[in-house]
Amino acid sequence: MPDLPTSCLEEAVRLIRENPQSVVTGPSGDGSFYLIGLTAQSGRVPRLFADVRWGTQNALDDVEAGVRAFEFAVHRVAEWHDVDTPDDLAALAERLRHDPTSATCTTDALRRAGVINDPKASSRLRP
Repeated sequence: MPDLPTSCLEEAVRLIRENPQSVVTGPSGDGSFYLIGLTAQSGRVPRLFADVRWGTQNALDDVEAGVRAFEFAVHRVAEWHDVDTPDDLAALAERLRHDPTSATCTTDALRRAGVINDPKASSRLRP
């Protein structure tokens, strides 16, 4: 996520280093997630995701259930935003309009694309 606070990533790395047989998730608030962190110390990694209903409000719960089925611990970092829909993009644009320094390259790209108008104007999505 372009404007993800580095503290979320730092916390995820810390948790994985302290608990290498665990999985760290970052919930996105819509039943999905913006982050999943784990080590490759186990050949079971691909199977952790076998029964996930991707793209649904159940994705996070499915991932965490799969992790627990393999007896890994699950740790969560702070909730943040993902960008799956036009409304999510509009919300990101609004956050960046208020704090363009949180993701300068993304802010510039969204301005060039016309998603963020003049920094003092409200954001909008192109039709």
